[in-house]
Amino acid sequence: MMPVATHTLPGMMMHRPLLISEIIEFAAETYPDTEVVSATVEGPIHRYGYAAAAKRIAKLANALLTPGV
Repeated sequence: MMPVATHTLPGMMMHRPLLISEIIEFAAETYPDTEVVSATVEGPIHRYGYAAAAKRIAKLANALLTPGV
């Protein structure tokens, strides 16, 4: 019979809450220049790094807080 582990190995994300905001922040800190690619309904493709994406996300979040969304 194999012994049962009494502890778990910590992962990179285990020291942070698993919130979308924390995952984006982790990606921006760890992989700031890794490319994020998105397409709009109109057709243009946007390319930017995780650091730039985190700034855009923070700007949107702050804009949504203003009207109380």
